[in-house]
This record gives sequence, structure tokens and C-alpha cells, in this order.
Amino acid sequence: MADTAVMPMLNQRGYHPIELTSVMFRALDVAEASDTKEKTRHLRTRVISPDEVELWARISAAGWATEHESLADFMYGFGSISAQCRGAYPYIAEIADEAIATGMLFIQGQVALIAGASTVPHGRNKGAQNALLAARLGFAAGRGCILAVMGASPGSQSQKIHRKTGSI
Repeated sequence: MADTAVMPMLNQRGYHPIELTSVMFRALDVAEASDTKEKTRHLRTRVISPDEVELWARISAAGWATEHESLADFMYGFGSISAQCRGAYPYIAEIADEAIATGMLFIQGQVALIAGASTVPHGRNKGAQNALLAARLGFAAGRGCILAVMGASPGSQSQKIHRKTGSI
């Protein structure tokens, strides 16, 4: 728990932090595994196939670039690698077969890490991230996970959504 005022102090001491993150967590219940139906009928969420890594990385980077343009190339490269990691389940949300949002799920033992939420500008405010979150939590519960964890920038839209919905 730190205030953003700590950043300059850390910089003066030779550290170069790039962000502050709030870590949120919650217990998962096996009942969630059976409740994975989308709440928004016009959206389809799914784990990508191995031949869709480039698509997933491109959509992820496009969503991040609107907020942090300088991160586009980095996020594309990072997404291309992370989508192929052991324990990774890269999710995509589509409307009428058009990819509009991504989200990542990493599973290690009984812990699910929810990460990588990104939505392209014209796909925002359509429920994609809520649908992706529900799908990932249900999938993780079905795989025996008992704890879900996620990080978000303090005060960010992600943190507000998850606090409001109680999802994590």
C-alpha cells in the first residue's frame, strides 16, 4: 500500500518504478465452473487456438495502445510470448466473429491469475471484459483453482469494475 508520492522518493534513491498495483483476490467455488454462460448474448468468449497467437497479441496491443501508445510494440511482443507460456489460457471476446477484447488466465496449481485485460476502442462498453472475466473464473474453478488473483492500477477502470461487481 503506497501513495503515488512515494515514486519521486524511490527515483531519488536510484529505483525506477513504472507503476503501482493493487492486488485483489478472492476464493473460487466449484459452483462457478457450471455458471460460465455469458451474460451478454452478442458476445462470444473462448480460449484461442495455437494458430491465433498473432491475432490475440495484435488485439491485446491495440487495446493497450489507446491508453499507452508507447507500449504498443512492447505489448505485442509480450503478448506473443505470454500467450504461449505453460499454464496460459489466452482468452478472446468476439462480436459477430470480430475480435474486440482479450484477457489472460494463468493457472499454477490451485491459483488462477487474471491478467491482460484489453479492449479495442470501438469494442468498449459492450460487456466484453465482464464476459471474459466470468469465463476465466468459471474455467479456473472447473480446473480446481480455489483462489483467483489479479492486479490493477489503483483507481483504474479495472479496479473500479472489480470492486463494484465483487468479481475479485
